[in-house]
Amino acid sequence: MKTVFLTETNAAFTEQIKKKKSSRSRLPSSYYISDNGTNQRKSKHGTPSEWDEYVLGRLSKDTARWIVFENVSAGSQKERLDRLVKNKFGAKISNTHLVREEGEETDIEAIENKKLELKKKELEERRHRKKIEKLEKLHADPLLQQTFAQYYKLPRFIKQERSKVITVSDSVNQTAQNLQVKHLEAPPPPKMQDFLNPAAGKFINSTQNAFEQQLYTNQAKPVYQKNGNKSRIIMDDLSEYQSNIQDLYPPNRAQWRHVNGKKKTHRSGNTTRGLQRWRGLPQPADFTSERGLNPPCMESAKFEDFRMSSTTTTMLNNAPMIHIVEEWRSKWRLASRWQDITLADVITDMNNIHDHLRLGAVAACAMASLHKIPVADLAVLPVLPTIDASVCDGGSEKGHLPEVLLTAVRKSLEDSNSRVRLAAAMCLYTLSICDETVEEILEHNLEHGVPTDKMACAQCLALSGNTDARVVHLLIQMLLETDQQSQATALLVHVSQHTRLVHSLLAEQLNSSSWKDKVISCKVLAQLSGNINRDLVHKLSNLMWEDWSSEVRKAASRTLGRTGHGRDVHFDLREKLATGNERVCADVLRKIAHLGIMTATLLPEFIKCFSAEYVSVRLESCKTAAKLMIADERVVKQLVRLTQFDPAWKIKAYAIKALGDIGMLCDKAESSLVWALRFEDEPGVRLEACVAICKLNCQSDEVIHVLQDRVLVEPDAAVKEEVRKTLDAFGMSGPEDNMEMIRQIKAEVQRLCKKSVVAAKVIMYEKELDKYERKAQISATFSTIQVPATIHLMMMTSHPKSTMF
Repeated sequence: MKTVFLTETNAAFTEQIKKKKSSRSRLPSSYYISDNGTNQRKSKHGTPSEWDEYVLGRLSKDTARWIVFENVSAGSQKERLDRLVKNKFGAKISNTHLVREEGEETDIEAIENKKLELKKKELEERRHRKKIEKLEKLHADPLLQQTFAQYYKLPRFIKQERSKVITVSDSVNQTAQNLQVKHLEAPPPPKMQDFLNPAAGKFINSTQNAFEQQLYTNQAKPVYQKNGNKSRIIMDDLSEYQSNIQDLYPPNRAQWRHVNGKKKTHRSGNTTRGLQRWRGLPQPADFTSERGLNPPCMESAKFEDFRMSSTTTTMLNNAPMIHIVEEWRSKWRLASRWQDITLADVITDMNNIHDHLRLGAVAACAMASLHKIPVADLAVLPVLPTIDASVCDGGSEKGHLPEVLLTAVRKSLEDSNSRVRLAAAMCLYTLSICDETVEEILEHNLEHGVPTDKMACAQCLALSGNTDARVVHLLIQMLLETDQQSQATALLVHVSQHTRLVHSLLAEQLNSSSWKDKVISCKVLAQLSGNINRDLVHKLSNLMWEDWSSEVRKAASRTLGRTGHGRDVHFDLREKLATGNERVCADVLRKIAHLGIMTATLLPEFIKCFSAEYVSVRLESCKTAAKLMIADERVVKQLVRLTQFDPAWKIKAYAIKALGDIGMLCDKAESSLVWALRFEDEPGVRLEACVAICKLNCQSDEVIHVLQDRVLVEPDAAVKEEVRKTLDAFGMSGPEDNMEMIRQIKAEVQRLCKKSVVAAKVIMYEKELDKYERKAQISATFSTIQVPATIHLMMMTSHPKSTMF
């Protein structure tokens, strides 16, 4: 027979149950629990209710429920016991929790483990409730409800809040409910098709440019401005346009009119410059708004596209640190719109169990720490959330971070994720909080981090003045292998103030096989603090003369000049220009043009190069004179001589170009330009002569006459076009007025130049010449010999076709 295992009961009660066993398969419930009837048994506890409560208190939950739900018949007793079980163990859940037949020792351990699990669940629920309460408290704080854009007053990222209209059904005005409003749209601007005959079809000039549409359709006309800016066009309907005109040549008269503090005498005559050509059609503009006279319309303005002025920006004036943080965030794909995140959400994410959320939150704090709270109010914006005035630093250049976020960032220094710790260290570094913990994190990532983290740590340590060789190596690597040359250069210049290691490591790059590395190294060496030693000077001098790359030679010479060794470079140039061969002389002239130096001791040797026997030397001389714009009479005289007598047409063209660039006009120069325009065979020489005439503003009668003649007889299309442009710049018209007569003359010339007409004319002229020669011979014969008339008559009759006696 099966026995019932009663858990958690005393030994006396168990022995009493064993004595009362019967032969029945199921024991009656009246034996276990007292009844109010005749079978009621007395106990030391007194009343039956107390006894039942005592027994249930000694039983386990499953056993008590099994006895009450399975072995007690329905009635008042079961109801009373049911209430006791519910009060003791809770509501009834199921009748299937039966008591096992045999008991084991592991059951007690299972019960204990279950109790521990329940306690753990209670603790987790309690923590969850505390977490929810904490989040509710965070979101209830008005300061933490603000986004970064609202806290730092970033108008570009502040979204315009739309006003909400709350209506009540009882208070709605029903007057205009069924009123139909006609939607009016502004008519489109008129086009050329609206004014011309539609039969013209595709031949009508259709343009999308607003200026041409207004001008051609007679909607508005330009308003003349005597002293106004030529780059701005104002129409009579107050519309404004920005014109795109070419640069003025010569650039500025003040650059070449003043020599040695005295005004240079200019050639008398009309000195008014011609009109400047347009490089493109005018585009609509709003100059009044740019000057601040007409504030922009706030209804159509978008705050996301609002551009702040430099006086109201909250970004720190620390470009290297801004570049470090932004570049590091972009490398790890953290470049999101952090301005739209609320402070409460940032704190929540910083306490999240996921590493990427904590990293994004700390990175957002790093970007926010690059801003300061602006002192000036933004009058053009709506009312923004106010901030505590105590946190403002009076316009200081230190970054600011709310105290709540600053505390959370400090805790992130002990985060389990190394990259989160690095982000927290960079955030504190931007706030000028650089303690031992921050430095340890940066140095650890500098040695053991990935390349992206190493580069960011090296830049941070370089800004703090760290002169470690690893830092300098990484900066040079960033200089040569990435496109962040400006950032690397600025950091290297900063580090060079504390150590000479930068000069030494950059000098090693001068031995590189890449000419680009050499050029970059030379450029950076010219900007470093301190003087360079003699060994480096010798190396740069060797590169300036011996390197195979022209770019390296130029960069080395420029570096020597900027580092205080220009005197040595000057003497080397003069010596080599006087004693070198044609290749060395051409190289020296290119260096002079690149460096932009010309002294009184160097000028005589330079003038001799115009008479050199080599074409390359004369060509480089002309280029150097044009680039340096040497306004010296001796130089101009040599250029005029080359334009007239040099056998190479390229030399003539470059000499003419140099005359135009120098801008020094004289009678010989003008006559040589006119002669070149009229009689030179090469189109390139004639083209440069026309351009030089336009630059020198030669508007004499002879020049105008020659230009008008060249329009008719010029065979080259490019030269002809340039001649027309020059005439337009001078305000002169070509021969377009007599084009009909010119066309008739050309047609007649073409007819007379035909082969048949020329052959007929040649034959006719030969016959006339023969007749003339016969008459001349006959006259000469009769004047020397007196022949009788009868003999002469007989001879003429016997030889009628003879031309001689």
